Amino acid sequence: MADRISRLLVVDSSVVHAAGASEHPVSSATRQFLSWVLDICHRVVVTAEIREEWRRHQSKISRRWLLAKYARKKVVELRVPIDAEFRARMSGRDCSPQQRAAVLKDVHLIEAALQSDRIVVSLAERARVLFQVHELNTIIWVNPVLANSQIQSWLEQGAPPVDEWRLDQA
Repeated sequence: MADRISRLLVVDSSVVHAAGASEHPVSSATRQFLSWVLDICHRVVVTAEIREEWRRHQSKISRRWLLAKYARKKVVELRVPIDAEFRARMSGRDCSPQQRAAVLKDVHLIEAALQSDRIVVSLAERARVLFQVHELNTIIWVNPVLANSQIQSWLEQGAPPVDEWRLDQA
């Protein structure tokens, strides 16, 4: 088998929280996604903010998954400085106070993606919509539940850019 491309994925806490033992479609899809990421050997990005979110929201399954990723040396710890200007630009657009709070809650995912392979894996569709700006058109934001039928193949192919998952796509 040919060497697989190992991408750096920014995995939101929404995914590690949802990946539980139940057969609920969201739990099942996120658990399967984490399993594929482990088996295919893509790497995951951890920043201080991401680590803290994961610690607060992880399930037992995602905790075991993360330990397995560390054991395989597939966790890349990045120091991503807070970019106050970028955060102001993203939250200063024509947003309601609730939308502004949502942008500021998840902007660290975008900052980490910009410092890695530009891939965010998240269930946060409302946040995704708020980041629909041309400036971020190189970021792929994939929801492993909504893209469930495509996700295994996408990961096996090296997680290439998919146009409909780009942030500037409506």
